[in-house]
Amino acid sequence: MTNNKIIKIFAALLAMTPLSALAEFKYNLPDPAATITSDIYDLHMLTSYVAIIIMVIVTGIIAYSLYVHRKSKGYQADQKFHEGWFGRWSWVLVPVIVLGIDFSIATDAIGTLNKVETYP
Repeated sequence: MTNNKIIKIFAALLAMTPLSALAEFKYNLPDPAATITSDIYDLHMLTSYVAIIIMVIVTGIIAYSLYVHRKSKGYQADQKFHEGWFGRWSWVLVPVIVLGIDFSIATDAIGTLNKVETYP
């Protein structure tokens, strides 16, 4: 199959799709209508922002590590990393940071959950 045929088939398939139906497609929750739904929406946005920040940080660390520690640059892996102070304390600090983030979100979630359960 030539490239010209592939382009024509792709254009025909694209012309048959109802693009006007995609106008109502949203990536988020609908706008809140009550105070409780507003609290739920705010909690959703908080967790989304925290997840995005963590994702950007972890992706940056991975990209940096892949660039700096690549084999073609001549990097030799440290076989004694786990015996150093950073290797040992990282096993403690990373879970503490994760739990701190979880507990900070959980305090807002508990308040929202109490409002949902006691709503008349």
